[in-house]
Amino acid sequence: MRADLIWGWATFAFALAVPATLWAGHADRRLLAGVNIWAKPFKFALSLAIHFATFAVIAVCLPEDERRRAWIVATASVSTAAGVGELVYIAAQAARGRHSHFNTGTPVEAVAAALMGVGALLVISPAFVIGLAFTISPPMAWPAAVTVGTISGLLVGAVLTALTGLRMGAARSHFAKGKPRSGKTMPCTGWSLNGADLRPSHFLAAHMMQTVPIASVIAAQTLPASAALTASALAAITWTAMTLALFQWTMKGHSLSAIPEGRSR
Repeated sequence: MRADLIWGWATFAFALAVPATLWAGHADRRLLAGVNIWAKPFKFALSLAIHFATFAVIAVCLPEDERRRAWIVATASVSTAAGVGELVYIAAQAARGRHSHFNTGTPVEAVAAALMGVGALLVISPAFVIGLAFTISPPMAWPAAVTVGTISGLLVGAVLTALTGLRMGAARSHFAKGKPRSGKTMPCTGWSLNGADLRPSHFLAAHMMQTVPIASVIAAQTLPASAALTASALAAITWTAMTLALFQWTMKGHSLSAIPEGRSR
């Protein structure tokens, strides 16, 4: 068993689910809260494919004996199982025309909603595990910029993802200050433009795990070592500040459409 293979196969499986959910959305035109019922399974399939591809790439860069260590294999197995469980439940609820998140309408759905929260934490657990492991024992062959970017991207991204996700879980809603009256939304993402929607900050938090490590690799390939290290640190700081600023803005009850107005004042 190797962690890179587990995450690699997980990436492949979730990538296959992307066109499958697209086809389902084309064939099944039912709406739930004004949105095609297969939109959420599609978005989660795509997000999970990107998420697990991140860990597959990181793991494949490690020596083979590291990839076979029990702790990383166990992390890969548990996180993959949690991801599969999340997507299966989301798709099953979509097929039933029912909400998957924040839905406690029946006893079974109430239990599933609680398990979804646990599953979400297990899905992001590789970021904590690998980030801490690299902090204790940095990969010797990696440039310092890549090591710093990977550790900060994984650890800070995981913390921010948990922070924004737990806030939505506590509110049992995507909205910080109640659902807006208007249904105006952003194309593709479905984020509310009129309500205090926490999903944009959650998105930035989750994808810090990819953007900062990628930025650090680009910096290491194009800049001198010291400049690359500085650029990697700045990328992590900037992304963190941007995520926290948007999260705080939303928690105050402001919407995305109010950001330009707020800045102009």
